[in-house]
Amino acid sequence: SQIARVQIMMLFKGFELDLYSTKEYCMLFWYLEYLLRCLLNAVKAWGEAYLQNNGFNSSGKVGTKANKKKGKSGTPWTSSHFDGHPLRETLAYEVLEIQALHAICQGLFQMMVYLEAVEKVIIPELPYNSERERFEQRFGCLHLCQSPVPLVYPQYLDTKAAIGKASDPATASNACMVAQQCFQYARSCLQRLPDSSAKEASTLDRVAASNLLTLRVLERARSQSTESWDSLCVSFHSSPGDNRFRTASVRTRQQTPQ
Repeated sequence: SQIARVQIMMLFKGFELDLYSTKEYCMLFWYLEYLLRCLLNAVKAWGEAYLQNNGFNSSGKVGTKANKKKGKSGTPWTSSHFDGHPLRETLAYEVLEIQALHAICQGLFQMMVYLEAVEKVIIPELPYNSERERFEQRFGCLHLCQSPVPLVYPQYLDTKAAIGKASDPATASNACMVAQQCFQYARSCLQRLPDSSAKEASTLDRVAASNLLTLRVLERARSQSTESWDSLCVSFHSSPGDNRFRTASVRTRQQTPQ
């Protein structure tokens, strides 16, 4: 899990330093979603192991020594296991935070796929190298580690192809729906974080809420009139308070910066 943490931090740092072009956002959030999923699974596995080794039962109470010896102490991990235990804030809430980050990255990936499919996002062409070369430049150093298992460019293309295509409006709309569900889930996780994390939770909630609103505006315009839909496009900018993420804004094409 420590390797995944470092890799996630490294990719996020590129957003903070504004190193990435808009065309790279889709692949970056796709890879971040994968790394956060690996981290989430690792943290949950550690939690299960802790419960089993310390005799916690399903009510969150420590079992007897006899139960420990028989190996009957463990049950699948949930945050309720840690009620009244010091690990509640250090592990159970950490899981909620990772789930929120994962959902936001997944939502941004699905959102980018949708916007590319319906040709609503402004993506300048890469001036010096291809998308495959950019993929290798951004993630090649991660391939030096065997865990988490490195992802390759064909996997990225296959994932995008399975989600949405411009020739199939139904699959594109499905990507939009999934993205909205991801942002809503992220917000529900953030609402359950403790008061000590309120500031960061509020910032992340604004990221999810803003992108959710953008998708709803687009879907409403698409259902109302062709003229309104054709006049709209989307641009991305750093999220206020948390420049690890990007926030989408709807504009008319005449308002789009050149």
